Amino acid sequence: RDRDVTGVQTCALPIRSVRPWDDSAAFARLVSQIRQFRPDIVHTHTAKAGALGRIAARISGVRCHIVHTHHGHLLHGYFGPTTTRAVVSAERMLGALTDRMIAVGSKVRTDLLEAGIGRSDRFEVIHSGVALDAIPTRVQARRLLGLADDVSVIAWVGRVTRIKRPDRLVEVTRLLAARFPRVCIAVRRSAVISFLQASIKSGSVASASAAMLKSTSRNCWMSLKLLLWKRSSDVIVISFGGRLPCTSLRTV
Repeated sequence: RDRDVTGVQTCALPIRSVRPWDDSAAFARLVSQIRQFRPDIVHTHTAKAGALGRIAARISGVRCHIVHTHHGHLLHGYFGPTTTRAVVSAERMLGALTDRMIAVGSKVRTDLLEAGIGRSDRFEVIHSGVALDAIPTRVQARRLLGLADDVSVIAWVGRVTRIKRPDRLVEVTRLLAARFPRVCIAVRRSAVISFLQASIKSGSVASASAAMLKSTSRNCWMSLKLLLWKRSSDVIVISFGGRLPCTSLRTV
C-alpha cells in the first residue's frame, strides 16, 4: 500500500467484495501484468486475492513459484454448511496450485491441513511480527495517549461484523460502566464508534457519559498506537464467533 517505497513498483486493483464483472477484469489484468513483469515469485494474501492471483500465475505461462499466506481461514463461523463446503473445495484446488503455503499460526496450519487444504511438506508457520523499540510502561503509555490514571480503558481489536461479535464489547462496556465512573473505549474504526453509540442510545450501555470513545487511524493502530493502547489498557477484547483460527496474538 505504500507507494513511496524505493524500488517497488505498484499496480493497484481496488476491488474487495465479490463482483463477477470487476473480478474478471482484475483477473485479466493480473495475467497481463504477470506476463509483462515475469516474476520469479508470486506471493498472494487473503482469500479473494489469493484465488485470482494464484490462478492468474498458473495460466500466465510464466515459470514462477507461487506462495500464499493464510492469515486465518473461512472454515468456521462465516458461512453456512453448503457455502463452507464450496470454500473448502476451492481452497483445496488452489492449494494444489501453490508451491509453498504460509500460516500465521500453528492452529491455522492444523485446521487447513485437517480440511485437506495443502500438504504438510509445503506448509510453513511464520508468526506476524512487528519490530519494536523500548516498550513503554503503563504510566508512560497513558501519558502519551493523554489518559488519566483513574480511567478504565477497554481496547477493542476487531471490526463491526457478526463473526467478530461486537455485542461482547458492548457487554464488557456495560459491566465496567456500571462499576467505574470513567470508562474509555479504544477502537480502530469509526464504524465501531457508531455501533457503540447506537448501543448507548438503546440502553445496552449504562449511559452516554459513562463511555468515552477514542478512534485511531488504521496505519497508526497497526504500529505504535496498538502497542500504546495495549500497554495502557485494563481490558483487551478480542472476540470471535466461531473457532478462533489464529493463535499467534500475544498481549504485550
